[in-house]
Amino acid sequence: MQRPLSALQKQPLVEFEIHLSPVYRVPVLYISLLNMPKSGMSVIDQIFTYVVSPLYKVQLEETGVMGALSYTVGQQAPPLIPTLNLPQDHPLTGLPVLFVHPCRTPDALLEFSTASSLDINSYLPLWLGIVGAPFGLHLPLELARCGFANP
Repeated sequence: MQRPLSALQKQPLVEFEIHLSPVYRVPVLYISLLNMPKSGMSVIDQIFTYVVSPLYKVQLEETGVMGALSYTVGQQAPPLIPTLNLPQDHPLTGLPVLFVHPCRTPDALLEFSTASSLDINSYLPLWLGIVGAPFGLHLPLELARCGFANP
């Protein structure tokens, strides 16, 4: 039985996007929650409740000063302090968005590899394994088998 399109549009949806940070020069995972039920929970609480594996919850909460997850607040740097590094909104939509903060990305990658062994073919799969795992994201086995990770 097919549901009408309007019913499908109202289903809860988690959208993941990867964009290159112009500031940190590393990939950044952006997370959007669409059509979530009204629950009174904050966006970050909804992510931990509906998306993050309980195995990773403490790790994400305790990474960095405020945790690994950040939520942009629609602010831009004040005109007198253009180099102030405030969280920027989604790079394409301009809307506030949740993201995995990239400041510790290089350190995390070096925990699993050396700088000399990271190349274009191993970087993104390793990054996705580290950053994407708490959200159930992974490199599909079929893609790894066809040579993406090891050409």
